[in-house]
Amino acid sequence: MPTDDNRDELERLLVEHQTYLRKAAFFLVRGTTLDALDLLQRTNELVLRNARQWKGFAFRKWSHRILFNEYRAEKRRLRESRAITFDDDAWASIEDEDATNSTQAMVESLAFESLMARLSSEHREVLMLISIEGFTYGEAAEMLGVREGTVTSRLKRAKRRYQELLDELRQQDEAAT
Repeated sequence: MPTDDNRDELERLLVEHQTYLRKAAFFLVRGTTLDALDLLQRTNELVLRNARQWKGFAFRKWSHRILFNEYRAEKRRLRESRAITFDDDAWASIEDEDATNSTQAMVESLAFESLMARLSSEHREVLMLISIEGFTYGEAAEMLGVREGTVTSRLKRAKRRYQELLDELRQQDEAAT
């Protein structure tokens, strides 16, 4: 458990996981730059404020749970829909240093983000945790505060809905050519 003496370790881990937390924040708020950065800032503050609750292991999982909880709390506070924006600043700030800048990769990324944005937040959350981040069903259930069976059914529905949206996109592309 961190104390004032080893707070440096917690801060080091927080810095080490910033890229991951930033990507997760952008993913959750559908690419809106200012909202994602606000969420990341609140998460960082909560991690440091709640340092005594950290058990000394699984920092990524613990910090991710804080990020999700803060995201949900903000959604409850606002109770309004957010506009989907895909500005250049958002993409530039979440790209990995070694990411390709090819046109095809950018088109695929935009298509993916567009399809993910059309999913419900519950579906995006479970897809991100299991299919993208590689957490187990049990870990995802713990982070989301639901039972493992709920995660399983949400994931199945999310994959089905994503496939439906992808099929629609492919049909539109075929009709355009």
